[in-house]
Amino acid sequence: MSAVILTLAVPLLKKYGTNFKRTESIIALAIAAWNKAMVPAKAQEDFQKGIIDIAVPTDGDAELVAATIEIMEMIEDRRKQIFPNLRVVIAKYDLQVSEGKLTLNVGSAPIPEGK
Repeated sequence: MSAVILTLAVPLLKKYGTNFKRTESIIALAIAAWNKAMVPAKAQEDFQKGIIDIAVPTDGDAELVAATIEIMEMIEDRRKQIFPNLRVVIAKYDLQVSEGKLTLNVGSAPIPEGK
């Protein structure tokens, strides 16, 4: 799953991943977008709202909210194209950057059929 998340995030990492904080934010949003796609459709809006409440400071402006949604939608579009049938939830992750090299370790679990 680490390679899956990195594959989804590559365009954003290349364009915006200029420092650890940005890289970390991109990876976190990619994982959030992935997990959002794994919850039932009727729960996805609430799930996304929860992510925005965490990711955007309470004094954050509408542009930051819109950017967060745009990033999550871009990741979801890539997920549908590249990994449409992969059904796992990401439970935890660890991101390390050392000497310009990114290491992502992801803990995931399969979603049972019919869920």
